[in-house]
Amino acid sequence: MEPLFSLNPLHLLGKLYLVLTSGDHVEVQILVYEYMVNGNLHRQLFEKEAFLLNWYRRLEIALAVAQGLDYLHSFADPPIIHRDVKPSNILLDDNMSAKVSDFGISKANLDMDTHVSTRPAGTAGYLDPEYFLRRHLTTASDVYGYGVVLLELITGQLSIDHKRLEDYNLVAWFKPRVVKQGIQAVIDPRLGSNFPVEAYEEVAEIAMNCTAFERGDRPTMQFIASKLEQILSGLIPPPEHFQPVSSTFEGKASSMEVSPATSRTGATGEPLLTDIRLESAFNGTTVAPR
Repeated sequence: MEPLFSLNPLHLLGKLYLVLTSGDHVEVQILVYEYMVNGNLHRQLFEKEAFLLNWYRRLEIALAVAQGLDYLHSFADPPIIHRDVKPSNILLDDNMSAKVSDFGISKANLDMDTHVSTRPAGTAGYLDPEYFLRRHLTTASDVYGYGVVLLELITGQLSIDHKRLEDYNLVAWFKPRVVKQGIQAVIDPRLGSNFPVEAYEEVAEIAMNCTAFERGDRPTMQFIASKLEQILSGLIPPPEHFQPVSSTFEGKASSMEVSPATSRTGATGEPLLTDIRLESAFNGTTVAPR
C-alpha cells in the first residue's frame, strides 16, 4: 500500500491511505491510518497505565507539534488552519515521537494575512476565545490550542477539570499561580524536582503568551518552534530518556498527513485531497483517489 500523499522531511504528520472496498454491490471509501503504537498524548498524560513522560520527552513532543503546525501554517499550499489542536489529536509512535492528526474540521486559507469568517468549531478548553466571540479564524486560533497543550504538558492537568475547584479552566488556574508562586507551584508532581527550572519557566512563558486573549499578542508557530528548539539544544536528556519505550496501549491510533496536494477546496471550503496516486492495498480491495 502506498501512502495517500507525502509530507515534508520532518515526517511530523504521519501517513494516510484511502481505500475503496466493495461488497454486496456497494462500494465504500474508508481511510486507513498509520498505526501509532503509543496512542495519543491524552492517554499518555492522563491515563493510569500510561508511560511516564519525563521532562525532556515532553519538550520534544512540544517541539514536534510546534514544527508540524508551523508546516501547516507556513509551508502547506494552501496554508491550513487545524482548528482542533488538543492532546487526543497528537499521536505518539514507538519512539514517543509526536505527530499531529485529525484534520476533519481544518480550514484552508489562501490568504493568511486575513481571517476566515466561520462558525466556531473545536473542543472546549482549547477553543480560541476571540475566535468564539468574533468568528474570525486565523492561525492564532491554532496557537491558542497549542498553548493549552503546553500547559497540560507542564502541569499534567486537564484543560477543563471540574474537580479542580479553584478554577475549572486550566488557563485561568495556571497564570496567577505561576506568576505569584513560580513554576514549582504548577509543575506536574510526577516530575518531582527532576526538571530544569529555567527551561520550564521559559516554556511556561511561551504557553501564557500563546493563550493571550487577543490574537495579536500571541506568537507565531514559527517563533515558538524556533524558541523551543533553542531551549532543547541547551539541555541534556536524563538517563531514563535513553531506556527503550514499550507500547502502553493496545489497538490502533490514527494520524493524518497534509501536503501541497491539498491545493484546492470544496464547496464548503474544506480542503480536498487531490492529485493523488494510489495502488492496490490488499486482495479484494481497490485503492482509488478520493
